[in-house]
Amino acid sequence: MGQFISSEIRKRAGIVLTGVLAVLVIVPVFAQETTETPTPIRSIFPYDTCAPPCWMGLIPGESTAHDVDVMLEQNQDIILPKDVSASIHYLPTGELAIDSTMGETFFGTYYFHLGEPYFDQMGISDRIEIEDGKVGVILIHPDLRIPLADSLEDLGNPDIVRMMSFSFGNGTTWMDLIYLEPRLRVGLQQDGDECAVATLLEGMAASTVFYYSPNAAVELGRYGLEIEQPRLRGYLFPEERDVPLDTWQSWLAGEVDQSCAEAWSRLPEPEITPSPTLTPAPDSESG
Repeated sequence: MGQFISSEIRKRAGIVLTGVLAVLVIVPVFAQETTETPTPIRSIFPYDTCAPPCWMGLIPGESTAHDVDVMLEQNQDIILPKDVSASIHYLPTGELAIDSTMGETFFGTYYFHLGEPYFDQMGISDRIEIEDGKVGVILIHPDLRIPLADSLEDLGNPDIVRMMSFSFGNGTTWMDLIYLEPRLRVGLQQDGDECAVATLLEGMAASTVFYYSPNAAVELGRYGLEIEQPRLRGYLFPEERDVPLDTWQSWLAGEVDQSCAEAWSRLPEPEITPSPTLTPAPDSESG
């Protein structure tokens, strides 16, 4: 499913593609207290009672296309049937990737809209990718404003924090919160030059949420750096920088008085190298 790789970059850049699109957005963080990881963690979506890596009863790497059909049928109040479409991929043989005995898609994508996305994504759809008969990736754009503070309250502190700040236009800051064990990547953003570290918790808001199967999490792609990296934790742009976790905690504790652009400029530039050992084994997922 290589066609999905470059889409994750272009969505964040705001480019609409024909086919699969993915958006990663990053949110500012304002905080005065450190955040304890809830046990268990919770979904950041108020309508969803299923904790990551699950979303609406779907577990990447386990749920099938049939499970997706059932979920869509049972949740027509928040996902309108008129907003749902699907594409089935072709095999190298030229045949459609459908199980002839069960009639289920084993390579394809569902597209839909979850309400009205809080951020204007220029028509970019939410999506569920089916890979080898199982849900591989789920991408959701929040349909309501979810501040960074709320994301941390539900998910706790992430394993990896990334930041990217641009000065063009009216200024935009992106952040990624990466959670390795639940295979979750939350993108946040704040537009405008008023972005400051001291107000990240309320200023930043979630714009994209990616759920990955075990295989999809380590699937290698080139992204915007032309260096193979795993989907869950790969860098998307040269401007992305890691926020050391001790620095992150000082930001959340309200100890830093800097603009987002200044804070980003003080972060060390990452040394990005290929990750050939992260290619998933062919049968690493059961079923």
